[in-house]
Amino acid sequence: MIGGWDTPWWNGGGKLLAEVMEYNPQTDVWVQKAALPTPRAGHSAVVIGNRIYVLGGTKVGGGDPGLSTVEIYDPSTDKWEQGTDMTEGKWVFGASSVDGNVYVFGGWNGRIIPTVEELDTGFVPSQSVNPAGKLTTTWGEIKARN
Repeated sequence: MIGGWDTPWWNGGGKLLAEVMEYNPQTDVWVQKAALPTPRAGHSAVVIGNRIYVLGGTKVGGGDPGLSTVEIYDPSTDKWEQGTDMTEGKWVFGASSVDGNVYVFGGWNGRIIPTVEELDTGFVPSQSVNPAGKLTTTWGEIKARN
Protein backbone atom coordinates (compact mmCIF):
# COMPACT_ATOMS: atom_id res chain seq x y z
CA MET A 1 0.00 0.00 0.00
CA ILE A 2 1.45 3.34 -1.05
CA GLY A 3 -0.35 6.56 -0.12
CA GLY A 4 -4.03 7.29 -0.76
CA TRP A 5 -6.85 8.89 1.24
CA ASP A 6 -7.97 7.74 4.67
CA THR A 7 -11.61 8.07 3.52
CA PRO A 8 -13.18 7.87 0.02
CA TRP A 9 -12.69 11.00 -2.08
CA TRP A 10 -16.43 11.24 -2.78
CA ASN A 11 -16.88 11.72 0.98
CA GLY A 12 -14.53 14.70 0.99
CA GLY A 13 -11.30 12.75 0.67
CA GLY A 14 -10.20 13.12 4.25
CA LYS A 15 -6.49 13.12 4.98
CA LEU A 16 -3.89 12.25 2.34
CA LEU A 17 -1.59 9.42 3.35
CA ALA A 18 2.17 9.15 2.91
CA GLU A 19 2.15 5.73 4.52
CA VAL A 20 3.88 2.82 2.77
CA MET A 21 3.15 -0.71 3.92
CA GLU A 22 4.70 -3.99 2.72
CA TYR A 23 2.71 -7.22 3.01
CA ASN A 24 4.31 -10.64 3.45
CA PRO A 25 1.75 -13.29 2.43
CA GLN A 26 3.83 -16.12 3.97
CA THR A 27 3.64 -14.59 7.46
CA ASP A 28 0.40 -12.62 6.92
CA VAL A 29 2.14 -9.54 8.37
CA TRP A 30 2.17 -5.90 7.24
CA VAL A 31 5.38 -3.89 7.84
CA GLN A 32 5.63 -0.11 7.71
CA LYS A 33 8.31 1.22 5.34
CA ALA A 34 9.80 4.66 4.63
CA ALA A 35 7.02 7.21 4.06
CA LEU A 36 6.19 8.49 0.59
CA PRO A 37 7.90 11.92 0.25
CA THR A 38 4.77 13.53 -1.23
CA PRO A 39 1.43 12.40 0.24
CA ARG A 40 -0.96 11.71 -2.63
CA ALA A 41 -3.97 9.80 -3.88
CA GLY A 42 -5.25 8.92 -7.36
CA HIS A 43 -1.69 8.02 -8.41
CA SER A 44 -0.28 4.99 -10.22
CA ALA A 45 2.74 2.82 -9.50
CA VAL A 46 4.81 0.46 -11.64
CA VAL A 47 7.79 -1.79 -10.89
CA ILE A 48 10.94 -1.62 -13.00
CA GLY A 49 14.20 -3.33 -12.06
CA ASN A 50 13.24 -3.96 -8.41
CA ARG A 51 12.25 -0.33 -7.86
CA ILE A 52 8.75 1.12 -7.53
CA TYR A 53 7.92 4.25 -9.54
CA VAL A 54 5.07 6.28 -8.02
CA LEU A 55 3.61 8.69 -10.58
CA GLY A 56 1.38 11.75 -10.36
CA GLY A 57 -1.76 11.79 -8.28
CA THR A 58 -3.60 14.55 -6.48
CA LYS A 59 -3.18 16.46 -3.26
CA VAL A 60 -6.69 17.96 -3.29
CA GLY A 61 -9.14 16.23 -5.65
CA GLY A 62 -11.99 17.67 -7.72
CA GLY A 63 -10.56 20.31 -10.08
CA ASP A 64 -7.00 19.76 -8.84
CA PRO A 65 -4.43 20.05 -11.65
CA GLY A 66 -2.68 16.98 -10.27
CA LEU A 67 0.95 16.24 -9.53
CA SER A 68 3.61 15.73 -12.17
CA THR A 69 6.12 14.29 -9.71
CA VAL A 70 7.69 10.85 -10.01
CA GLU A 71 9.15 9.35 -6.85
CA ILE A 72 11.15 6.12 -6.89
CA TYR A 73 11.31 3.65 -4.00
CA ASP A 74 14.11 1.10 -3.56
CA PRO A 75 12.89 -1.71 -1.26
CA SER A 76 16.44 -3.00 -0.70
CA THR A 77 17.47 0.29 0.97
CA ASP A 78 14.01 1.47 2.12
CA LYS A 79 14.77 4.88 0.55
CA TRP A 80 13.03 7.23 -1.87
CA GLU A 81 14.54 9.40 -4.61
CA GLN A 82 13.10 12.02 -6.94
CA GLY A 83 12.63 10.95 -10.56
CA THR A 84 12.10 13.08 -13.67
CA ASP A 85 8.69 14.78 -13.59
CA MET A 86 6.00 13.95 -16.12
CA THR A 87 5.21 16.65 -18.69
CA GLU A 88 2.03 17.68 -16.86
CA GLY A 89 0.26 16.99 -13.58
CA LYS A 90 -2.45 14.33 -13.68
CA TRP A 91 -4.36 11.86 -11.59
CA VAL A 92 -6.67 8.86 -12.11
CA PHE A 93 -4.71 7.48 -15.06
CA GLY A 94 -3.29 4.14 -16.14
CA ALA A 95 0.41 3.28 -16.14
CA SER A 96 2.40 0.28 -17.29
CA SER A 97 6.04 -0.64 -17.80
CA VAL A 98 7.57 -2.21 -20.90
CA ASP A 99 11.30 -2.80 -21.50
CA GLY A 100 12.39 -0.32 -18.83
CA ASN A 101 10.04 2.48 -19.91
CA VAL A 102 6.90 3.74 -18.17
CA TYR A 103 3.79 4.48 -20.23
CA VAL A 104 1.15 6.78 -18.74
CA PHE A 105 -2.31 6.63 -20.33
CA GLY A 106 -4.78 9.50 -20.11
CA GLY A 107 -5.76 11.02 -16.80
CA TRP A 108 -7.41 14.09 -15.35
CA ASN A 109 -6.13 17.54 -14.34
CA GLY A 110 -9.29 19.60 -14.50
CA ARG A 111 -9.80 18.26 -18.01
CA ILE A 112 -9.59 14.83 -19.63
CA ILE A 113 -6.05 14.13 -20.87
CA PRO A 114 -6.26 12.08 -24.11
CA THR A 115 -2.53 11.34 -24.46
CA VAL A 116 0.05 8.63 -23.80
CA GLU A 117 3.29 9.74 -22.18
CA GLU A 118 6.51 7.70 -22.25
CA LEU A 119 9.06 8.04 -19.45
CA ASP A 120 12.53 6.60 -20.04
CA THR A 121 13.83 5.26 -16.71
CA GLY A 122 17.29 4.45 -18.04
CA PHE A 123 16.82 0.84 -16.92
CA VAL A 124 17.92 -1.72 -19.50
CA PRO A 125 16.46 -5.17 -18.90
CA SER A 126 19.13 -7.87 -18.85
CA GLN A 127 16.94 -10.26 -20.77
CA SER A 128 13.87 -9.66 -22.91
CA VAL A 129 11.32 -12.19 -24.00
CA ASN A 130 11.76 -13.06 -27.66
CA PRO A 131 8.39 -14.00 -29.18
CA ALA A 132 10.01 -15.64 -32.24
CA GLY A 133 9.09 -19.30 -32.47
CA LYS A 134 6.54 -19.13 -29.68
CA LEU A 135 3.13 -20.60 -30.35
CA THR A 136 0.09 -18.70 -29.18
CA THR A 137 -2.44 -20.35 -26.94
CA THR A 138 -6.00 -19.15 -26.90
CA TRP A 139 -8.07 -18.78 -23.74
CA GLY A 140 -10.39 -21.51 -25.03
CA GLU A 141 -7.47 -23.98 -25.26
CA ILE A 142 -6.33 -23.19 -21.73
CA LYS A 143 -9.87 -23.51 -20.37
CA ALA A 144 -10.40 -26.83 -22.17
CA ARG A 145 -7.26 -28.30 -20.50
CA ASN A 146 -8.61 -27.53 -17.05
